[in-house]
Amino acid sequence: MLSEVQVGKATYRIFALPARKQVHIARRLGPFVTVCIPLLPQLLDKSIPKVDKVIMALPMISGMMAGISDEHADYIFDGCLDACYRKGDTGWAPVRSNGVPMFADMTMMDEGQLVVEVITSQFLSFTEEIGLKVSGVAESKSI
Repeated sequence: MLSEVQVGKATYRIFALPARKQVHIARRLGPFVTVCIPLLPQLLDKSIPKVDKVIMALPMISGMMAGISDEHADYIFDGCLDACYRKGDTGWAPVRSNGVPMFADMTMMDEGQLVVEVITSQFLSFTEEIGLKVSGVAESKSI
């Protein structure tokens, strides 16, 4: 498990995606990453409240989302939600099972926040492994 987060009224656990799935999601996120690079230091700054980050990034994200195909958006959302489990009365249950959403009460915002949490947990660890500092300043590791 990579993390446990509260989204809306529910608690979720985020697990690692298979490496190949990470690659395919990262490819589809290419346009998004390019758009967000100028905002990266602020988006990664833990002292800035999430609501301020959303307000900051919304115009860029909206423009990027308008240009992404439904197929790519579905692949990103479905792949990320497959890494999520939700806490229930009897234990933890997958958010999606065999391609089917398991919780009818989840909103677009709930799903979007989970996708952001998955991407953050999956891909920030990758950038740290290759030597990029979370502050947004790139620094090479000696190999």
